[in-house]
Amino acid sequence: LKALSIALAFLILIPATMVCAEKSLIFYILDGSGSMWGRVDGKLKIQAAKEAMTTLLKETPDEVQCGVMVYGHRRKGDCSDIEMIVPIGKLKKEEAISRIKGITPKGKTPISDSIAMAIDHVKKSECVSTIVLVSDGIETCGKDPCGMTRSLKESGINFVMHVVGFDVEEKAAKQLSCIAQAGAGLYFSTSNATDLLAAMNRIKESVVKKEK
Repeated sequence: LKALSIALAFLILIPATMVCAEKSLIFYILDGSGSMWGRVDGKLKIQAAKEAMTTLLKETPDEVQCGVMVYGHRRKGDCSDIEMIVPIGKLKKEEAISRIKGITPKGKTPISDSIAMAIDHVKKSECVSTIVLVSDGIETCGKDPCGMTRSLKESGINFVMHVVGFDVEEKAAKQLSCIAQAGAGLYFSTSNATDLLAAMNRIKESVVKKEK
């Protein structure tokens, strides 16, 4: 909780981006891997994540573009199991929430490929695109998500990467924190459903404020 409080305090200092011709964009990458069947405070991690996303989507203003990608939710042992369940654009809230509720954790954790695909979708944006990775574990497909994120950031693509670690162990926290740093974003350590929602909502609000 202390780590979350510190991170939230720093988030207030995120500078607003320059005025752009297009709308602000927030892109979520959600963990749908098998480990999301684990529990925190008696609640399934996947249920906590679904509830947090449902709340966020309901409260996202129409002027903010949104997209949602999920990995590991369709097939076991398949590192290519990554799906865009909510296409980037004006949010169709009921449809998006229905897709979120349908996530069933099954497989691996291809963080690197998910980030690469997400950035490929937003790289043509004129504005800084906000990407939010929510994961309860480490990359399990043999790649280096931190190094890859750093390389993409240094290539000049206009994005910021925030990462929310959900009940993660020290090794995973180190990797996830490195990804956030490489993407010029912040890392949030959360250990229960309340902290998860608070972190994700704070990130969303930082994007919403750019529209005002």
